[in-house]
Amino acid sequence: MDYKLFLKKLYLNRKVNSIKTDYGKCLIIGGSKKYPGAPIMACLMAELTNCGYSAISVPSTIYNNAVNLVSPNTIHEVFSIDDDFYYSDDILNYDSILFGNGININKNNHNLLIKIIEKYSNNLIIDGGALELLSKNNDILLNKNPNLNILLTPHLGEANKLFNINIKSRNSFDYLDYAIKYAKKYHVNVLLKSYNSLYVNYKGDYYKSNYKETPILAKAGSGDSLAGLLCGFLAYGTNYFNYDELIVEADNLFHNLVNLISLKNNYLDIYVIKKEFLNLINGINHE
Repeated sequence: MDYKLFLKKLYLNRKVNSIKTDYGKCLIIGGSKKYPGAPIMACLMAELTNCGYSAISVPSTIYNNAVNLVSPNTIHEVFSIDDDFYYSDDILNYDSILFGNGININKNNHNLLIKIIEKYSNNLIIDGGALELLSKNNDILLNKNPNLNILLTPHLGEANKLFNINIKSRNSFDYLDYAIKYAKKYHVNVLLKSYNSLYVNYKGDYYKSNYKETPILAKAGSGDSLAGLLCGFLAYGTNYFNYDELIVEADNLFHNLVNLISLKNNYLDIYVIKKEFLNLINGINHE
């Protein structure tokens, strides 16, 4: 699908009498003193998806950073003490959750991951540090809530840890057999993030997005931005697309977006992405 058609369906195909709850609530949980920017970048992208509510939960140590950098519309949830997170049933109220960007690798955060997997029943994205926690005991996925949709978004280095392999290739297709085996065993979906991203669902079906490959994404923060975009769209996008299609098309959109940026310059950060995304959204209203 053309990425502009994807956007038109999500942004323009809305009922006049709709209200904010029709477009879902997304929540980003992440960050630490070492990586304060990771959840903020994810949240800035989630906000751009036009979901009904965007929320963020960061440790108290970086709370002021988040308040000053995300949108004034953002909800700030408090699920942390210092640099560690804890479980609250308020988490269950969200249509999509992104967990792991920039978190510390410790027992408290590992326990939160276990709790979310067992209790949450909507759309969970596991990224960043939460992937490393998961790789230490993948079998916690066997106890997941049966109604939970899980999307893992590892880069290829993280995929090596998850799949317990040692592949040096930078081509995501070299990881395909392992990704299929893992996805089917644990009943999860996997988006292998790379210059040529590859999506594998829990049934073992796989899909590749359609875009020109570019080196501009070879920068810290790119994966956080993509994960945030996915979290925002998962809050309401399954009302317009099936789950697999939504993931593939959102990834396709992100890569095409950064390709548009690369035509103008070779510098990429969250504010450049945000500016180009807004230009793209405003442009589809006039086509």
